[in-house]
Amino acid sequence: MRLHNFLLFCFFTFIFSAAVTAQQSNKSKSKTKLYEKGLENKGVRVRNMNSVNSLNTDYSPCFYKNGLVFVSSRAKFGPKDKATGEVFSDLYFSPFDATGEPASPEKFSLKINTEFYEGPVSFGRGFKTMFFTRNNMEKGVPKADRNRKVHLKIYEADRGKSDWVNVRELPFNSINYSCRHPSISPDGQKLYFASDMPGGFGGFDLYVCERSGNGWSEPKNLGADVNTPENEGFPFIHVGGSLFFSSKGHNTIGGADLFFASKNADGNYEITNIGEPYNSPADELGIILNDDMTAGYFTSNRSGGFGKDDIWGFTNEKTFPDAEKPVSKLLTLQVLDAADGQPLPGASVWVFEPSPDGFISRMSKDSSLKNMEYYDIDFEAVEPSSNVFALNLVRKEAGSFGAADNFTGATGEAKQVFLPYRTYLVVVSAAGYGDSEKMVMFEPGEEPGKVVVKLSKEAPCLFAAGTVATTDLGYRLTEAKCTFINRTTRKKATARTNGNGEFQICLPGMGEYLVRLEKDGHKPKEEIVVAAKERELFFDFRMIPTKINGNDPVIPPGKLQEGAIIVMDRIVYEMGSAILTESGTRHMDALANLMRNYPEMEIDLVSHTDSRGDAATNAKLSQNRAEFAKGYLVWRKVSATRINAVGKGESTLRNGCNDAANCPEKEHLYNMRTEILVRKLGKPAN
Repeated sequence: MRLHNFLLFCFFTFIFSAAVTAQQSNKSKSKTKLYEKGLENKGVRVRNMNSVNSLNTDYSPCFYKNGLVFVSSRAKFGPKDKATGEVFSDLYFSPFDATGEPASPEKFSLKINTEFYEGPVSFGRGFKTMFFTRNNMEKGVPKADRNRKVHLKIYEADRGKSDWVNVRELPFNSINYSCRHPSISPDGQKLYFASDMPGGFGGFDLYVCERSGNGWSEPKNLGADVNTPENEGFPFIHVGGSLFFSSKGHNTIGGADLFFASKNADGNYEITNIGEPYNSPADELGIILNDDMTAGYFTSNRSGGFGKDDIWGFTNEKTFPDAEKPVSKLLTLQVLDAADGQPLPGASVWVFEPSPDGFISRMSKDSSLKNMEYYDIDFEAVEPSSNVFALNLVRKEAGSFGAADNFTGATGEAKQVFLPYRTYLVVVSAAGYGDSEKMVMFEPGEEPGKVVVKLSKEAPCLFAAGTVATTDLGYRLTEAKCTFINRTTRKKATARTNGNGEFQICLPGMGEYLVRLEKDGHKPKEEIVVAAKERELFFDFRMIPTKINGNDPVIPPGKLQEGAIIVMDRIVYEMGSAILTESGTRHMDALANLMRNYPEMEIDLVSHTDSRGDAATNAKLSQNRAEFAKGYLVWRKVSATRINAVGKGESTLRNGCNDAANCPEKEHLYNMRTEILVRKLGKPAN
């Protein structure tokens, strides 16, 4: 009997052990499956963003306009966080250069950054609102709970004219627990965050709350599918709907790993470890992705980094197969004759994406078409034959954009794919008609219907004629080149004089024209003329012969020379900071290209402010802007020894808008400019 019982005991022990082994095997297989899924990401390229990272902690990047806002403890001076031994973290901004890489960073905001902790951020649509993490503060001083612990809170702020304003904490914050790592949904209606508030599953859990009128609903825990007894944090809600986050509590490769959560047909979350090479045996957190999930950034303290926690960038050819993607829509564009409403077949369609700063990039997948193809770079003398130039980015003629993205069919219609939450600029052109533009934008679930673009027939050009002669003897000049440039549209028309020194030309529309005159043996000349229907368009131009002794060197109009000044009004910064806007960045790219074309060129880069604010503050701000612009040029491979950064503050106003004057915004902005003094030019590279 005892032997029988013993054998039964051994049998059930074997069965129990086998069951446990099977369960452990299934769990192991589950973990291995996720791990192997990551190993299938062979098209992923991960690289350290050493242009952004410091020797200290750098983490939690967030897209902002034309760059990244991230958290860093790189400051050399200030109060220290006892937990890390580093100076309290602040927010920094790194603009994208022309290749799309983040450049040298600058502190993000004078109003948001304090001497204490500022942490991860998230921006609403249009970057008009901001959610960020900060120490619990009262009148600028950290406030602790009864255990002398200072917790974290989430704050919201609005974009003002000069900086972020109306900073207020959200209603679910508490002095007794922390709320951190906000992520606002693309439609601005849901806010995801991490908190160790009572009632969770342990450590920090992920929560979501919804907008309710002008406030927010009670936070809702995302449940046991997402949260574990370990810490979950750094949520990022993608435009497609998938929730990415960091956790130590799910199956991990090691340390904290990156996961995404997608809802299945039952409404429950399914969790996926995104695998290698995103995750490693070290800690990963704070991932962000572009709309189509082909590129992004995350934080890791893995080996091979620049400092402690570093920001890493990645590109991904295959994306994430199980993650929710943005739902694109196939919209119908119809092109009609504006006069009779008839469809226009064979019209060319180009699609661009405008930025908040006005810069426009091509929707093309060809990286060579991504930058600057919407614009030409043009130098224009501020006054005829002057030594002061304006650098302009001029919209090209539609026919110069390169191959069209689409063409209309027999019914004047073309099908085009658009993604939600994006704003598109559609440019349409047809033979015999003027160009036309249309903005297109829609939200998920919205049916925008047919997008109609109407083209007007091109107005007949304005006929003009004239003569070109010398100033001294008055004899007519043959083969003199006359270039008319419309100062508004930038459209050009060119003619040459005949054997009698006469020319005829068809001008593309009314308005002011800059006329450039060129003739061998004569000084090039510039004049400004006005073309209007109500007056006779006959022009008598005079040119000065070049002196034989060479005392008067010939300098072609619109060409640079030593001592020239380039006024760059479009190099614009975030108000109250040294951060370049996207428009400013693209103009700096144009300057970098110019300096590469002239490898001996040396400049003074001079920044000016308007008179508003304290003079000493403006002087410091302008110097910081000049240094930041210089740093950007150095990042674009221009030697620092060729650039002298100078900040003049409000000391050199271009008009009378001083502290005593009451000037409109436009006149103040006229004083905010960057000037490039060409100290040395040298010969062009080609």
